[in-house]
Amino acid sequence: MAQDQRPQQPTLGGALTVNDLAEKPDEHLGQVQVVGVVAAVAQGKGFVLVDPREYADCGLTCLAEPDTKRIPVRWIGDAPMLKQTIRVAGILSRNKEGLSFAAQEIGAP
Repeated sequence: MAQDQRPQQPTLGGALTVNDLAEKPDEHLGQVQVVGVVAAVAQGKGFVLVDPREYADCGLTCLAEPDTKRIPVRWIGDAPMLKQTIRVAGILSRNKEGLSFAAQEIGAP
């Protein structure tokens, strides 16, 4: 796919995009910041982020497409609003179930 061949660049302030993090998660284990659009929310448990560029192309319908990269984020605080672009600072780690991204702070990009 041509979109996947475009070079990915960190966003302003050193945060990664959802696509960057999802493509090479092992390169970013530990403290990380990512900017994405809130595509799903589970109050008290977390939310799912998609890449802002994908959201601009197809909105939330991208979630139904198998090629859409998404990042589930664990977060027990007040959930962000659906369709909101946010910056998430947290810790990406590997455990027996796979990868886990636990947010420590969320805010404006």
